Amino acid sequence: MGDQNVITEKRLRKELTEKDRYTLELCLKHGDSVGVIFRLLGFHPKTIRREIIKGTLKLLDTNLREYECYKADYAQRIHTASVCKRGRQPKKVSYSFIVYIRDKLRNKYSPDAIVGEVKRDELFNENVCAKTLYNWLHNGYISGFKMNRQRRVVRNRTVGLKNPYAKRINERPSEANERQLGHWEMDTVVSGKGSTACLLVLTE
Repeated sequence: MGDQNVITEKRLRKELTEKDRYTLELCLKHGDSVGVIFRLLGFHPKTIRREIIKGTLKLLDTNLREYECYKADYAQRIHTASVCKRGRQPKKVSYSFIVYIRDKLRNKYSPDAIVGEVKRDELFNENVCAKTLYNWLHNGYISGFKMNRQRRVVRNRTVGLKNPYAKRINERPSEANERQLGHWEMDTVVSGKGSTACLLVLTE
């Protein structure tokens, strides 16, 4: 490439974009050196060399001979997969906020109570919700405190088939099958935990 297209940046960039990768592929096809690419894109030569190694593929030409070639789309897919594995990074908060959280946890405050107190009294500028604080505790981000995730217990629902007072649906009067306005169906639900409470359900 001509010298008029060479741009020297005062501050080196750290991470290539998809556009940078296609520019790099074009430069390599033109036979440009790493020094030329460095001045054009503004990356350190080591960064460019690592990128070339990462995005280089072994291909076959028309004579089925193997050769190596840098492909921008292949390098971009590797970069995207790497970014997805990083996961969501924890929020950055002040040290005084972490100290405050530790003090409240030692005094048996729940994460919900801590966040509520911070918002009520406007003690800090950090915008942290209770769910975020729970995640910090689960992941061990706050030293000295670790909260295990509780497994949700799923209980099988049981039907009171042995209830001597219960009637089956096929025992109801035949008039109930003729659904007309003004006809009402009544049912009761009795608590199964020893309570005398009862729920009355009326359906027209």
